[in-house]
Amino acid sequence: DWRLTILQSLISTFPLFPYNFPMRLNLQQRLTLSHLAVTIISVAILTILGLAGYFLYLRSDLAAAWAGDIAEEYAAELAFWTEEGSLDDLLAQEYIDATLGTSALITAEEADSAEWLIVVAPDGRILSSNFIDQYQSGESSAGLPAFNPDADPNRTYFSTLNGASVGQAPITGGNGRLLGWVYYRFPDDTRFLLSDAARSAILAALGAAIIAVIISGAVGSLLARQFSRRLNALSQASVAFAAGDLARRVPLQGNDEITQLGAQFNRMAGQISRQMQELRQLAETNARLAEEAQALAALEERNRLARELHDAIKQQLFGLGLTAASAKQLLTANPDKAGKRLEQITEMAQQIQTEMDNIIKQLRPSSLNDKGLAEALESLCAAWQTQTGIALDLSIHQARPLPLEIEHGLYRVAQEALNNIARHAQANKVVVTLTYEQTAVRLHIADDGLGFDPSQRKSASLGLKNMAERLAGLDGRLIIDSQPGHGAAITAQVPIQETLYV
Repeated sequence: DWRLTILQSLISTFPLFPYNFPMRLNLQQRLTLSHLAVTIISVAILTILGLAGYFLYLRSDLAAAWAGDIAEEYAAELAFWTEEGSLDDLLAQEYIDATLGTSALITAEEADSAEWLIVVAPDGRILSSNFIDQYQSGESSAGLPAFNPDADPNRTYFSTLNGASVGQAPITGGNGRLLGWVYYRFPDDTRFLLSDAARSAILAALGAAIIAVIISGAVGSLLARQFSRRLNALSQASVAFAAGDLARRVPLQGNDEITQLGAQFNRMAGQISRQMQELRQLAETNARLAEEAQALAALEERNRLARELHDAIKQQLFGLGLTAASAKQLLTANPDKAGKRLEQITEMAQQIQTEMDNIIKQLRPSSLNDKGLAEALESLCAAWQTQTGIALDLSIHQARPLPLEIEHGLYRVAQEALNNIARHAQANKVVVTLTYEQTAVRLHIADDGLGFDPSQRKSASLGLKNMAERLAGLDGRLIIDSQPGHGAAITAQVPIQETLYV
């Protein structure tokens, strides 16, 4: 309709029209505008409330109640004046002259626009009045508008009559005796309608409001500039810190919310800087520990190989040498017996060759390259069961090819775990489970042997540590579950990605 058309024209004509200009203003301008808006709205609300209160006051009986309050005050003063005597015509007139002055005496022409103050005796006779033309001392009060001489002497009365407010209050003595009545009347148009003085006051208030708006705008602009400058400093510090300037801090001034925000930023920046430094130190330490762990793993591998050669090959070579020496001595004295010794030498040589083949396979099992982890583990478990005589139950679920470093690491963990069981567990049965999952591969080895306390077992700690370090190099972890007398179980878990599947 036509109103929408006019509104759209205003928006397109004035780029700072209230419907679209807030997004074009910066923070300082918005704060200044907010300060001005609050001031203008406050002045408007106070003006509206004042006018509303004034007109509501005119439409209520508060003016009449005020007449009753004034009459009650005059009655109390007259009661004080009569403490040393009685209320008579002279005392009443003296009080009126002292209260209103002799210039307050009114005539019939002035009656509608002037105050009336009349003192009435308990019997209804007028004692004194400032309206001497119509209500004189000694006359009856029967003609007083809205006056009731028989009213309750314990109450104050007020009413509105013919555009005037009337109040009637009792004058009581010290013993509660009624001494008379105070009748007070004033016209509404002399006290409660807007006069020239009231209009002047309104104009002065409007001028003061305009000055207040100007001062408010100037003060708001100054405060907004300070806030904007401090917030810009905080924003620049945040950008610099995010760009890598970890030493950047916000200058603090004052003790307001912006200062508190800057202090929190400085604390956060300091904490992040310390954490970054700690992380760098931790990374350097981890790199050094990884090198040490790798060197330790290689040393442990060499030590294990040395033990295997000592326990298997060296002892058999020593026996082979003794047997050869015995055969040499019997060669001329007892050829038959010497022949048997030579047969033993042949058997021992074959055993030594078999042992060497086993050690070479443990160092780098060819089945890993040829068949993968699953079949290599099957061969390892079958050979281990034959060598140790311990029952072994192997289960493999959802086998898939994996990167060689993962398969080699899990194979070494299985070797180490089975060797530890053979040497220390005194187990009757071993269960090995290899499970391929979507995001991880798990190797679980459990036995029913002696078990141990992982926190107290010192002799196996090096082998367990080697397994844990080998898995850590693959971003995996080793879980140990064992109690003395209840067997032991280890779980090797290595994370994998679906894209790593061959």
